[in-house]
Amino acid sequence: AGDGLLPPYSGAPPAAPLDTDNDGMPDAWEIARGLNPGSANHTGTTLSPLGYTDLEIYLHELSARLVDPARALG
Repeated sequence: AGDGLLPPYSGAPPAAPLDTDNDGMPDAWEIARGLNPGSANHTGTTLSPLGYTDLEIYLHELSARLVDPARALG
């Protein structure tokens, strides 16, 4: 603030994606993968064929977009 590089940000942060069951995964992501966005019971008891929970898979995809901006568009 006050460093002259960027003007102060005065807007509101973007709204968080809808997450009906509050499991940390947006409803749209869950629906796209055939999960029930109204049920949080798929966050740790059922593993993928590689041994990951749905939440771990979501976080991996999210972090990949943060590290590689080209993936953020797709």
